[in-house]
Amino acid sequence: MQHFDIKGSTSYVDWVSVMSYDLHGTWDANDPIGDHVLAHTNLTEIKDALDLFWRNGVPATKLNLGLGFYGRSFQLTDPGCSAPGCLFKGGASPGPCTKNSGTLSYSEIMDVIKQYSLTPVYDKENAVKYITWNKDQWVSFDDKETFQQKIKFANDLGLGGLLIWALDLDTPDLQALQGVIYPKTISALQSQADTVNQWQSANGGDCRGTTCGTTGCIPGEVSLSVFHSYLQYSYHPCLFSNGQAVSKQLNSLIPFYQRIKNDTNIHCTDSNSLDFHNHVPM
Repeated sequence: MQHFDIKGSTSYVDWVSVMSYDLHGTWDANDPIGDHVLAHTNLTEIKDALDLFWRNGVPATKLNLGLGFYGRSFQLTDPGCSAPGCLFKGGASPGPCTKNSGTLSYSEIMDVIKQYSLTPVYDKENAVKYITWNKDQWVSFDDKETFQQKIKFANDLGLGGLLIWALDLDTPDLQALQGVIYPKTISALQSQADTVNQWQSANGGDCRGTTCGTTGCIPGEVSLSVFHSYLQYSYHPCLFSNGQAVSKQLNSLIPFYQRIKNDTNIHCTDSNSLDFHNHVPM
């Protein structure tokens, strides 16, 4: 941030979302850090990053802490050396859904853990976990335990909120999001949403997110392709049928999703299909 007027620029915005993930990745091989396996998010480096804002007089309430629903993955140079700091020779194999070497979605990571019966290594000091599999595959990630650890850290500092990237990388039953909002539950939030007047006429169950690797719609469905400028389509198409009104699912998680009702081109949506990178009050 050299040469930027950090304090001056933040005075013109409502909040600043700090991408406290992507701290490390395969790009490290081309910078002074070198080709060392390091978690893409860790509390120690997050503290150092926030110091930049404190030194420039930015109030904590202006900042949102970033949480990633994915991990940065590596192929180890030596399968016998898998601790942070060991060497890597590139990105890990692409996931079946994200199809990108060097990243795995939370959903894909959970599938790997289940498939190989893995017990993640918990780096409690840095509030992050990692796993190794297939001898030389490595990925770091957050889950309920580390999300809650980071949220406590953010609350203790008095930060303004959270940034999530992104809901469409979560499991179909939104396990990562559930870990973030704990001890609240998604079902409880949906019940609250059902009482909001503008959603009383909406019917649930009109939308679904397609499973990984599937394309196209089944008879009676239409692919949803119209989004607001602040919503981004990613890996899972959102489908709707019968031209129903916006689904109550839309409002079951985050209140500001109510804004989407102003877009008359959208008939319904599914929260699992949306990239969510907005302010979430804690």
